[in-house]
Amino acid sequence: MKLRATIFVEGKSDKFFLKQFLKSNFGLEVPDNQIIQVDGKDKLPKFKEWFVQGSDLNLKNLIVFDADKDFETRGQSLIDICDNLQVESEIFLFPNNNSVGNLEVLLEKIINPDKVFIFDCFQDYLQCLQKQSEIKLNLPAQKTKIHAYLDLLFSKTMVEERNYQDSELWNLDHEYLNPLRAFIKNHIS
Repeated sequence: MKLRATIFVEGKSDKFFLKQFLKSNFGLEVPDNQIIQVDGKDKLPKFKEWFVQGSDLNLKNLIVFDADKDFETRGQSLIDICDNLQVESEIFLFPNNNSVGNLEVLLEKIINPDKVFIFDCFQDYLQCLQKQSEIKLNLPAQKTKIHAYLDLLFSKTMVEERNYQDSELWNLDHEYLNPLRAFIKNHIS
C-alpha cells in the first residue's frame, strides 16, 4: 500500500501524530517530505510549488488543519487560499472534520479508557481556577492537558518522542478516528 497524496499540516504535533496514525492504521511508513509542516494557514502560499509538484506527480494535495473555534470559517478560508493559489486540494479539519476543535481535542477522545480519570481531575482543576475572580489567570491550554496526561503516566512529553501507538495511553483504533481513517483511505492504493 502507498499513500497517493501529499499532506499539508499546521505544526509538528500534527505531522508526528499523522505519521504514527498512518503506520498504525494502514501500515504505511510515510517519508517526511510527504507530510509538510507549514506552520499555519497564512504560510500555505509559500508552499505553492509543493502543491504543484504533487499534482504533477498525480498525488492529491490534502490539507489537515485544526478547525479551531469556527469549523465553517476555517474550512472556507482554506478553500479561498487554494483558490487564490489555483491549486486543488481536499481538506480535513481536526478533530473530526465536522466539529470545532483541534488535534488535542481528538487526542483527548482517543485516550485509553482506563485513564479517563486524569482528564476528569484536570477538568475539576480548571473549574476551580475559573472560580477565582480576584486574580486574572492564564488558564492552561489543551496542549497543556495532553502534556500533563503524558507526564503523569511517566511517558515522554516532547512531541517528537510521543508514542501514539502505545495502547496503554492511546487507542488508534478508536471509532472517533473513523472520519480521518475514511479521508485518508481514499488516497491509498
